[in-house]
Amino acid sequence: MRLAALGAARSAPLGTALAISVAAHLAVYGLTPVLSLHLVALGASSTQVGVLFSVFSLVAVVLRPVAGAWIDRRGIRRALFAGAVLVILSSLGFQAVTAPPALVVLMAVFGVGFGLVTMAAAMLAASAPAERRAEALSVYYLAAPVAMAIAAPLGLWLFRHVGVRANFTLVTMLGLGAAACGWWSPRSTAGGRAGSSPLWSRGAVPLSIVVAIAAMGQSALYAFLPLHAADHGHERHLPWFFGLYSVGMIVFRAAVSGIAGRVGRSQILLPALGCLAAGFGVLIAPPTPARLAVAAILLAVGSSALYPMLVALVVERVPDRERGVAMGSVSGGWDLGAFAGALLIGAVAEHGSHGAGFATATAFIVIALGTFLLVERRSSV
Repeated sequence: MRLAALGAARSAPLGTALAISVAAHLAVYGLTPVLSLHLVALGASSTQVGVLFSVFSLVAVVLRPVAGAWIDRRGIRRALFAGAVLVILSSLGFQAVTAPPALVVLMAVFGVGFGLVTMAAAMLAASAPAERRAEALSVYYLAAPVAMAIAAPLGLWLFRHVGVRANFTLVTMLGLGAAACGWWSPRSTAGGRAGSSPLWSRGAVPLSIVVAIAAMGQSALYAFLPLHAADHGHERHLPWFFGLYSVGMIVFRAAVSGIAGRVGRSQILLPALGCLAAGFGVLIAPPTPARLAVAAILLAVGSSALYPMLVALVVERVPDRERGVAMGSVSGGWDLGAFAGALLIGAVAEHGSHGAGFATATAFIVIALGTFLLVERRSSV
């Protein structure tokens, strides 16, 4: 990692963005790995589990592009604070209800809150000066895997040894922290660009399609790996799996940010998608400790590069005035893919097996790889 990037992290907007991103991802990854287990304990089916995770993503499909356009015009502080409040309210609701349909509604509220918070935080990071933007985004996108490395093992430990209510309480506390960051975010970022903004960036559409297809496959990881492992008596291995996966993402993402300028983003994305396909392919078979370790490393390599490099490509290929809506378009593509993927893979798992669900996830990643090759071929013509 370049020293300039580390120095950029000390700037007020990026420092705030990092704090908000860490809090938001601690909340999500401290909760989502246990929600599928919680729902099954309440009598929900695999299809209902898929619906729960799909709803979380669906609300953000519409929200993120709209939020990006709003931030382009109005700024980020209101979005940060409003999103944090919704995260808090949904976490309190999780404490009070047990019926799966009510949990689905609360998951939608949680998705709106998370979408607002992370979209605004990403725009804070992107507000760095042009000459430091790449370094700033490299530092910013390290926040999610750092949070994941802590949150998933912690969330599973709390669920097993304290109970799911402890997970909900953790989300409430983190939401309060994000709200404080949003309230006291730098006032220099409070205003956006004048004039109107489109609700979707046409220049971002091709790569948003690649993101959507890849997300269809990646939706299987947190939604169905806990159930797949439990089917074969390996639930106890999940904490170290998610820990290894997250630590690997941190290491590889730091390495990728240092070589992207020399190698090129497209040359990094191709092997990244290949590693993702291989990692999900390993999970088709019944999980064992060795297979889980191999899958964690392969998935970490692929995930470390996929989203940051696609966002960097989009930012480079759209006008500055559309940066917010373009980033919202990519995020919306990811959420759309996660929504559709969780539904489809949940249905496959319901009527077949979780192994068949991971075979479907592998196929989606392979399709994303082919689509990316087509997009790059057309952009070079």
